[in-house]
Amino acid sequence: AVVVKDGKVLMNLRNDPHRLDYHNKWEFPGGGVEFGETMQENVVREVKEEVGYDVEVVKMLQYIGVESQEYPTHKYQIYLIPYVCRVVGGNGTYSDSESLAVKWFDPEDVLNNELIGANASMYNEILPELKLVISEFNL
Repeated sequence: AVVVKDGKVLMNLRNDPHRLDYHNKWEFPGGGVEFGETMQENVVREVKEEVGYDVEVVKMLQYIGVESQEYPTHKYQIYLIPYVCRVVGGNGTYSDSESLAVKWFDPEDVLNNELIGANASMYNEILPELKLVISEFNL
């Protein structure tokens, strides 16, 4: 989820001390799709669970990224599919088990932070379209 409010983009600082390559790095709220769940339902649920906001999906951006993860016992792929969302409720109380902090960034400042995995390359690709969507939907 690329959550936008007052022209700023929401990110959370990942709490994952067992995976040092992910721990204490910035990411966009999101996660695994549950059985029977649509992508949009997943985005709404994950944002609520991770960062405490109720959101509605505004638009899916024209980008799909794939990041492969390989470990000695298993391997899998993560699909990065950015959905721009607006806040419609919630208080922003984030999950301590998943996030160390939550912060709103100016869209131009997002890449000045250390992002998890392919989040930086995805954001670099979507930024021009994201700016148009922010303007078009007055986010």
